[in-house]
Amino acid sequence: MDNNKIKILLVDDEPDVLEVLSYNLLNQEYQIFTASDGSEAVIKAANSEIEKITETHKKLTEKIQKGTK
Repeated sequence: MDNNKIKILLVDDEPDVLEVLSYNLLNQEYQIFTASDGSEAVIKAANSEIEKITETHKKLTEKIQKGTK
């Protein structure tokens, strides 16, 4: 993958939502990472240079942000 692409982490517990969002963003040439829960998101965010995180619940965002600091 191109290292110049913006890296986005999508987090949702619904696989269909992740699939649709991933498909649409990949067509716009973003580098996409997915996670199905907060724990997985924290691990992926810590191990990658994620630039954007998109999720569906505010509590999940707070957990991810605390886990990556």
